[in-house]
Amino acid sequence: MSHPTPRILALLLLLAVPAACNNDEPADSTTGTAARTANTSHVDLDAFRKLARESSCADVRNHLFLIDNRFVLWDRESRCADAAYAQTMYDRKPDTVLCNHMDSIAGPQHACHGDAASATMFDTMLANLDKPDLGLGSEHAVTPIPF
Repeated sequence: MSHPTPRILALLLLLAVPAACNNDEPADSTTGTAARTANTSHVDLDAFRKLARESSCADVRNHLFLIDNRFVLWDRESRCADAAYAQTMYDRKPDTVLCNHMDSIAGPQHACHGDAASATMFDTMLANLDKPDLGLGSEHAVTPIPF
C-alpha cells in the first residue's frame, strides 16, 4: 500500500482548514424574514468596497449586494487560471463568512457555515445572479453596493 506524500497531505490540510473554521460571532437566535430585516446592526460597507476594489481576480465580473441591511453578497469572476469565480455571503463584515462557492485548485468548492436559512438564501442567490432581486423576491431588500 502506498502512502500519500507530505505535499499531498499539506494540500489536503490547506483545503480542509477553511471548512473547519468557525467565526467568532455570536449566533443569531432569531429566524424568519421579519427577524432578518429587523436586525440593522452596522454593515461595514467601506471594508467590502475595499475588498472588491483590491481583488486581483475580478476582471470579468465584480459585484457587491446588500441584502436586508445585514448580509453582503460578493459575486466575482475573472480570467485567472485558478480562483476564476467566487460568490461569498457575509454577515455584516468581511471576516464573517456565512457561505461561499468558488473555483479552486481542487475543483469547485461550496460550503455554508451559517444556519439553514442562510444556506437556502445563498443557494437561491447563486441560481439567480442575473436577476436584480437575486431571486429572493419582495420579502427581501436587495441593494447593489457601488464601489
